Amino acid sequence: MNVRLALSTTRKGTLSIAEYFAKIKSLCDEMAASGKPLDDEEIVAYIFNGLDQEYNPVVTSMVTKREPISVSEAFSQLLSFQMRLDLQDGALSSTNTANRGCGGSTGRRGTGRGTPGGRGNRGRGGFGRGRGN
Repeated sequence: MNVRLALSTTRKGTLSIAEYFAKIKSLCDEMAASGKPLDDEEIVAYIFNGLDQEYNPVVTSMVTKREPISVSEAFSQLLSFQMRLDLQDGALSSTNTANRGCGGSTGRRGTGRGTPGGRGNRGRGGFGRGRGN
């Protein structure tokens, strides 16, 4: 019961997608060890439930598919989306740095979203191979 509660309340927050998936996988492994393994559909539902609003576009595109989404497909899509966000953050940071270097003549000094990776610590990695992946 406590593990299922942990699954339903786990949030991505500042974790990278890889770290978040590892945390969910650990909890799912605990469920399996207690004799109550979860299928991919349940795991994906827990994963989607804990994501931030910025992931809504990719989650919406995946849940509208007719066929079920595997855990590995969800990981792949979310990791790709995270990398795109990271690239955009880097591009915005570069633009802001360039604007600051112009002596403030653009009037945009300090209005950027921050440094690359400003959405939190986002690492890379895989979810691993498990049941049904």
